[in-house]
Amino acid sequence: MDNTFDPTSSVLAYLSFALILIALLIIYRWIGNRSKGLDYANQWRAIQSTFREGSAGQKLAVSDADKLLDQALKQLGFRGDTMGERLKSARKSLGTQNNAAWSAHKLRNKLVHEADFSPSKNQCSRALGDFKKSLKQLGVNL
Repeated sequence: MDNTFDPTSSVLAYLSFALILIALLIIYRWIGNRSKGLDYANQWRAIQSTFREGSAGQKLAVSDADKLLDQALKQLGFRGDTMGERLKSARKSLGTQNNAAWSAHKLRNKLVHEADFSPSKNQCSRALGDFKKSLKQLGVNL
């Protein structure tokens, strides 16, 4: 049995240990960024206030809530060039709220792209509720 010191094996051991630490740090930061508590309470209160300003306010509130959800998706690291792509990327995280988020987003798209579309107060209210539940499902504080 040879008891001589082999510096190569020591260097390899230290490098392996350092790589494992770096990998763990990256994973920890990625998980932390995905679950960090985004706080949009002030923005959500402003959206609710806008909603109470009549028909035009209701439409604007839906649009603003859509923007807020998109902002959260971006900050949480969901990939995609459009909100639709980010919603697809967030499907598993949205869980049971996935369809509701899509429904609310589609209502917003109709508001923006169809000049003669005039949703009811109930439709706008339902969309706001869907946006709120989706944001909460993603861990956003409202």
